[in-house]
Amino acid sequence: MNEQLPDNSAPLSQQGLDISLVEALTHSKNLTNPRFSFCGYEHILISHFRSSDDCGMRVCEHSHSAYEFIIPHKPIPYLTSEDAVYFGDVGYIYPVKSGRKHGIKYPINDVSYTSIAIAKDFFESVLVTKGNCDGIFNCIIPCSDSLITLIDMFRREYAKKANADITNKLEPLTRLICAELIDLALMNTSDDRKGKTRYQKGVRLAADYINENFASNITLEELAELCGLSVNYFSICFKNTFGEPPKVYITKMRLSKAKTLLEFSSLSVKEIAILCGFKKFNSFSCSFKKYVGVTPGEYRLSAVK
Repeated sequence: MNEQLPDNSAPLSQQGLDISLVEALTHSKNLTNPRFSFCGYEHILISHFRSSDDCGMRVCEHSHSAYEFIIPHKPIPYLTSEDAVYFGDVGYIYPVKSGRKHGIKYPINDVSYTSIAIAKDFFESVLVTKGNCDGIFNCIIPCSDSLITLIDMFRREYAKKANADITNKLEPLTRLICAELIDLALMNTSDDRKGKTRYQKGVRLAADYINENFASNITLEELAELCGLSVNYFSICFKNTFGEPPKVYITKMRLSKAKTLLEFSSLSVKEIAILCGFKKFNSFSCSFKKYVGVTPGEYRLSAVK
């Protein structure tokens, strides 16, 4: 029988994929999620999460048997791994060992990343051949041009579908991707996930406070005091950590909550503005138009269609 590549529209039983890999990346047993594009065969599944203001990462913490490697293309605040919380920075790989609980603490819009899921038994067989143990994956790993090239090569070969060379290209590329991930991890063995400096821990505490009290009147002074920093230094540290000034972060958090209420509640637009911390309706409407691209009313109409 000829080997065949997975057809994303076919039942999983016809795709030749380990179902655990699909569940690891989509939290379901199918490949129909429009946010993702996939390529994979047997032991590996590579997905790309497309950036969209209206299609963000949802709150989710889960575990699975596969090894997973997350490569952000845009910053991803508040990734979690067991008891560690860390900021997903561009240019790095965030490994998840088999069976480790991980996910995201808060919903985030406008994110993009590549994730590689590799079947446990297969990945550990490569670890054995290289003489290494999985203890090396307790660290953040700088990404390499070599890994990106290998992923691109895999995608290009996979795109050939029926003409793809499974034996001579896809299977060797799978092993090379595993080997590159292992080699990169061996060069970086210090665990930086809990924050390198005092100010990083402090601004994460401030972000926690914002996420829990976004509807209140939050001032920079109280946030800075919460972190034990001056207002100016706090603002600089916050932007360095999250990529946004604190005032913009607060506004975007409020708008994110407002979008959910507009879509799933029968509250009036003015009521939603108040519930989400906007004192003036004009301020809410202008901010919504600026960051979402449409008015609150237009957003609600498009959501119910």
